[in-house]
Amino acid sequence: MPGPESHELLSVSLQDVRARRPARDWLEEYWGKDWPGVRAELERRHVDLNQLCSIPPWEQVESEFRDKFHMSDEESRGLVDAFEDWTASPTALWLLEKFKSGQALDDWSVAEIESIVIPMNAVLREKGQEYVRLLDQALQRAWGTASMIHAPISTHGAPDGRLQGCFYSMGKGFQGWAVKVGLRNDEFPELVERGREIRDLQAVRDRAVRDYLKTR
Repeated sequence: MPGPESHELLSVSLQDVRARRPARDWLEEYWGKDWPGVRAELERRHVDLNQLCSIPPWEQVESEFRDKFHMSDEESRGLVDAFEDWTASPTALWLLEKFKSGQALDDWSVAEIESIVIPMNAVLREKGQEYVRLLDQALQRAWGTASMIHAPISTHGAPDGRLQGCFYSMGKGFQGWAVKVGLRNDEFPELVERGREIRDLQAVRDRAVRDYLKTR
């Protein structure tokens, strides 16, 4: 089950030159006593804490940020591709490497394997696309809950660990603010079950290919 975390370090808005301050000033003001730990993590990630930036109050940007907080087309395609876990034009070498097989495959064998997996892959893509649609909706529902972190510049180093145990999380930036939202198993059981169904279908497809390879 893919669950990549999407981290986006920000190019902070410089709208108001008079209000520009070093990023470290905004962050220290926001994090208070937790700033030393946050700073260590940001420095480890090579975040430029000396960049001058202007950050509006959270209340001014939250509504618009939430409207924009959706999976991008690229992120959606990436997840669907990961669910399918296949290549557009499999070769004998690709198949042997994927399935760790020492069997020799000719073009006819590759074509036979494709005939096995094409209908299964079509179902995997359909289920993956539906999963991504529901995932995006779930991220919207989780906005403003205990499974969301927002902070100036970056959420890296956030000290409370509230996203630990999430099966998926996504982070984005807007107007100098960073938001990361996580999804938990007990809060989104339908997504967990759909992910399990996709994994099971992957296993059925791969087992069918392995069974075919045993006959070669």
